[in-house]
Amino acid sequence: MKLDQRPAMAFVDSAEFENAVFNLVINARDAMPDGGVVTINTANVELLGTEIGTNGLQGKFVRISVSDTGTGMSDSVRLQAFDPFFTTKSIGEGSGLGLSQVYGLVNQSGGATEIESQLGRGTTVTMYLPQGRSDVVPHKSSEKQSPVVASAGLRVLLLDDDVQVRQTLTAILDESGYAVTSFSVAHHALALVRSSEPIDVMVVDFAMPDMRGDQFAAEARTTRPAVPIIFITGYADRAFFESEPWVLRKPFTADSLIKAIEQATHVAA
Repeated sequence: MKLDQRPAMAFVDSAEFENAVFNLVINARDAMPDGGVVTINTANVELLGTEIGTNGLQGKFVRISVSDTGTGMSDSVRLQAFDPFFTTKSIGEGSGLGLSQVYGLVNQSGGATEIESQLGRGTTVTMYLPQGRSDVVPHKSSEKQSPVVASAGLRVLLLDDDVQVRQTLTAILDESGYAVTSFSVAHHALALVRSSEPIDVMVVDFAMPDMRGDQFAAEARTTRPAVPIIFITGYADRAFFESEPWVLRKPFTADSLIKAIEQATHVAA
């Protein structure tokens, strides 16, 4: 561990930051099945807007890096690493949400995240967190950021029983300007559907313990037949999906989620 001896306050939710560092260290450990070294570095830096991988940010930042000496990533894996549900681990060994949560936290805090990696030589994930908002001039040109869409302001009902998935998708939708109401229990979501509250689109997980996505859709459509439903699923062979126009199969990108909402709401209008 190599820590900057000059203390500085970072603008970030402390509990979420702790979880982000935890996720990075776990990923680093898993990338070293035969052992290795995990190093955490911190430094106070001033960005000029020209540094590679910092999205053009300017101002004073705290830089936190977690490095390992493990297997490393190929370029194709590195480019997908922040996408929700993307994982190179076997089924049951990882949700694919760790890095996307890190990205979402840092981005919402006005910072930037970058990955440097070489196959066989290890990986370094770096977070840049602003020391203070007055010093930060974010530049929103990163290809990994969700676009601010023309239909921003639409009201989204999000239903997923997995807290990590729900938080990640909420962050993506919030960033793109949508008004999100999220639920972990289908019956609670149906209470909103049956109310007079406006809903423009529903994003619904298929596999839930209390009610499957198709069962929820059947109930919801009796009250809101015109509201499009976008299903998210890890199943590939369900006959139900063949008749559904809006299905996102895991893993999917933030951009594909936003595009699906744009298309579904456009058709519904």
